[in-house]
Amino acid sequence: MAKTNSSATMRIDERKKRIVVPKAHQQYLKMSACMSDVTRLSIVYLLGTQGKKSFGEIAAFFNLKPPTMTHHLRILTNLGILSKEKTGRLVYYQFEAKVLFKAYKEMAAVIRETRPNVVSRGAAAGERSDGHEPKKSETKAR
Repeated sequence: MAKTNSSATMRIDERKKRIVVPKAHQQYLKMSACMSDVTRLSIVYLLGTQGKKSFGEIAAFFNLKPPTMTHHLRILTNLGILSKEKTGRLVYYQFEAKVLFKAYKEMAAVIRETRPNVVSRGAAAGERSDGHEPKKSETKAR
């Protein structure tokens, strides 16, 4: 049976045999796909740990050609994960942590909606984050 709580909830379309993802959640799917690329994840890590850097500094660090670097930075900027600031002829990029944290918080809410027993009890009940019971070796350490 299809889940039909609201238009902002993912649901299963039994007739078409697929999951319907509301537009509100599609942005988070794009962010997940974006962050699954090791180069983009590395760029975010670099800027998150070292702060604002110019296009040239980022490209030199990763030893990437300008078109490839432009491609990755454009994807990150379009999703709001990075912000850019032009100063003269240089373009500086900065990690916008709040955007990514908000996306992952929303994704956790979707998981909580579908698997409330896994997310709600969590470590307080002594469970592993994957919902399985702890191994004997994990319980001895407590």
